[in-house]
Amino acid sequence: MNEIRILINKLAENGLSREEENHRLIKFLLMQRGISQADLARRIGGAKQNINDVCRGLRKTPRIRKGIAEVLGVGYLELWGEEESNEAA
Repeated sequence: MNEIRILINKLAENGLSREEENHRLIKFLLMQRGISQADLARRIGGAKQNINDVCRGLRKTPRIRKGIAEVLGVGYLELWGEEESNEAA
């Protein structure tokens, strides 16, 4: 998805940490798609606070990270900058 790569590059130019880049990107994509964090939590099946913690980089829960990427229609590697973990969480 070219648009995602362009956004990530623009955010990186601002000297933000990867976690802050992800947080801003996820907020933008949610807004663009008309999805609230509460909707995201319902779709993934997790608590809103846990979803928010993952979005902000405070947690790396594999199931939630995968769910966020799927709901947003973005590749896991592209969004999180690392390969998908097979760990259960």
